[in-house]
Amino acid sequence: MDFKLLGILLTVMLAWSGFLVGAVKWLLDRYQSHLDKRFESLEKSNDTEHREWQRIERELLELKATLPVEYVMRDDSIRQEVVINSKLDALAEKIDSFRDRREHE
Repeated sequence: MDFKLLGILLTVMLAWSGFLVGAVKWLLDRYQSHLDKRFESLEKSNDTEHREWQRIERELLELKATLPVEYVMRDDSIRQEVVINSKLDALAEKIDSFRDRREHE
């Protein structure tokens, strides 16, 4: 009778162990599935961010290309203003000298 009881106890223990192993495997599979989804969403987010950085970099390069064409540097603007002012001063002197000659005639 002891062997029969021992056999039943051993069978119950093996069944319980099998149930626990199955439950742990099921939990690990769910956790793995959850991790896979999480990594997939992180990869999508990373791809989106990468595309956004590429767009920003492209816009920055376009801006660097158009700036010299569309805008004047401060030093160049000052230089042009000085040239124009000197030409205006020379023209004013010519007008004054012409007026002085007309007045003396």
